[in-house]
Amino acid sequence: MRSITLLVISLLLLLTPGCQQSLHPFLSMDDCIIDKNLVGTWMADDSRWVFTQRKNDKQYELVVSEEGRETSHLLVRLGKVGNELFLDFSYNNKKRTPRPDLEEATNLPVHLFAHVRQIRPVLQIAFPNPDWIENVLVSNPKVLKHEVIEGSNADSVILTAGTEELQGFFSKQVENEELFDKYSQFQFIDPEPPVKEN
Repeated sequence: MRSITLLVISLLLLLTPGCQQSLHPFLSMDDCIIDKNLVGTWMADDSRWVFTQRKNDKQYELVVSEEGRETSHLLVRLGKVGNELFLDFSYNNKKRTPRPDLEEATNLPVHLFAHVRQIRPVLQIAFPNPDWIENVLVSNPKVLKHEVIEGSNADSVILTAGTEELQGFFSKQVENEELFDKYSQFQFIDPEPPVKEN
């Protein structure tokens, strides 16, 4: 069973390079908060992000459009860990394009997460640097549960730590410029869209 799981993880890492993936959410539903300032349309360069508040839970739906790429549909959680804000991104199963059985069988939901420096007037978020994480885990493998996936070009790391362990590690690192090295700046361009039914 372990070898099958690692094979699935390997396929996922090939599909989403450059982002640090986690098997478990960074934010639990109990951590989630709703901030209406996040709802609406945001632009950064050629990337357009539209956040819509879901009606019956504390999550947002996010549609990401980028020139030359397929549109992404995600579920997003916003929450506080200590005094720091984070976003947790995962697949929006209701918006996924149906896949053939074999492709569906190899799909494993994973999470991405980002630190939020501020929401308004400019949304500033930074995803953790996977190279920094890999270097730390190579030198100290026990600091955070993970798996190293061997690839033809380079090895990749997927985090397997639980939510509390992830929060404990990364919430203490928000001032680390090597980890959260580049904050994307999103400009707010549209008022909030209506609340969506789940």
